[in-house]
Amino acid sequence: AARLDEAPPPAPRAVLEMVSIEPLDGEVISFHISPALAVAGAAIRDVPWPEGAAALLVVRGPQLIPPRGSTVLEPGDHVYLLAHEPDLPLLRLLFGSVAEPGDAD
Repeated sequence: AARLDEAPPPAPRAVLEMVSIEPLDGEVISFHISPALAVAGAAIRDVPWPEGAAALLVVRGPQLIPPRGSTVLEPGDHVYLLAHEPDLPLLRLLFGSVAEPGDAD
């Protein structure tokens, strides 16, 4: 849970979205990697992913990085995930607040 005195996470430099003409079972969400998170400094393969979730893209400054098992999540990164509704509580525990485009700059 975010503290009231904490600034919101910065908006991602790139926005990845999925558009569908029908409802889908899943969504693309973005998280900002802050230094305080347990996943900061962790390799993708070492994150205890829920069964229905996966990393899709890491945005590091101007770089778009395809996530591999060896990719390390660094403070300041934004990571885009594919997730399903039952995965969200664990993902929020691991990654904190969802970073929305335009939250803060």
